[in-house]
Amino acid sequence: MSHPPKLELVNIRKALPGVLALSNVNFAVEKGTVHVLCGENGAGKSTLMKILNGIYKADEGEIRIDGERVEIHTPQDARRHGIAMIFQELNFVPEMTVEENLFLGCEPTVGPPGFRRVDWKRIRRESLAMMKAEGVYYPPDEKLRYLSVSDIQMLEITKAVSRDADIIIMDEPTSAITSKEVERLIAKIGELKAKGISIIYISHKMEEIFRIADQITILRDGSVVDSQPAANYDIDKVISLMVGRTITNVYPKEKVPVGDVIFDAKNLNRHGVFSDVSFQVRAGEIVGFAGLVGAGRTEVARAVFGLDPLDSGTITIKGTETRIRSVRDSMRSGVVMLSEDRRRYGIIPMRSVEENASLSNLGLFIYNGFLHSGKQKRIVQESFRSMNVKTPALDTSI
Repeated sequence: MSHPPKLELVNIRKALPGVLALSNVNFAVEKGTVHVLCGENGAGKSTLMKILNGIYKADEGEIRIDGERVEIHTPQDARRHGIAMIFQELNFVPEMTVEENLFLGCEPTVGPPGFRRVDWKRIRRESLAMMKAEGVYYPPDEKLRYLSVSDIQMLEITKAVSRDADIIIMDEPTSAITSKEVERLIAKIGELKAKGISIIYISHKMEEIFRIADQITILRDGSVVDSQPAANYDIDKVISLMVGRTITNVYPKEKVPVGDVIFDAKNLNRHGVFSDVSFQVRAGEIVGFAGLVGAGRTEVARAVFGLDPLDSGTITIKGTETRIRSVRDSMRSGVVMLSEDRRRYGIIPMRSVEENASLSNLGLFIYNGFLHSGKQKRIVQESFRSMNVKTPALDTSI
């Protein structure tokens, strides 16, 4: 007699404002396997996983664990059913400490009924043990706002694998970690499989996928287009199913003539962070910064953009030496920045899509003391059309 899959999502349907996010999706994960979920941005991968984790509720369909139908309405329900999730968009409280984050929502308590209190000694002891087991070392009383995106990602992975979950969802877990940390995660996945734990893995990194996948399911426009053992696929087949057409060159190299130097940084210094950094950027050129986490790549970018102060050095833009003391100075000189942590530094979540899209250029829309909303809407719509941005409506909260 065959056993049912560890997890089944049956005929899942979910409509979000202005879009059918999922249409009759069927998805099954066997015990002790890695099931990779592939698809372009907007295909429905994260929405499906948020339904499984109790953040969204499906409009139709059911969830089965070990063949039994279960109701999952909250993340606490998911946790009780042995489901843990590592989110693509990191969710954390910057003012909380490492140990508070590791036990957020499941703090152990001590004391008689009616007078129970958080057992901080146990939290400290178990936090240190969890980090040691996963090979990560951070001061347990360090606030998360002082850690990098990579550090916080590793803590989220530590938290998920330490909760004795039977099913672990990993949504782009390697998007912000180093190659050394990726190898550690892949080794950890092997250990989890050996213990019979099922893993749902979402990633766009094809080489990574084929190193760990037992089964691959491909979503496109909210529907499953194919699902087979990983051995039946190659990279080209997965990509063609994701996009709906054959791709002969995934990342074609564009031939662009390189012009004169338009950005020249010389001997940039910030005490204790980086020293004697010099580089040039020419018109039509892409310059990449490489280095390990902590090497100073992000810190140089922040200083060049005026977010952090420079102690010394010069910046010349289009032949004119420019003193950048603030973000306003850099933007006036034609320099903009896309932050590595878009949730913390790139958006205002409670504001609309339209407001966020136009926030950095309000001077175009506000004059004589009034916001000219018609012009704002028109320019944002033109920008969205040119960049193929999908959104239910311009007034949707981001």
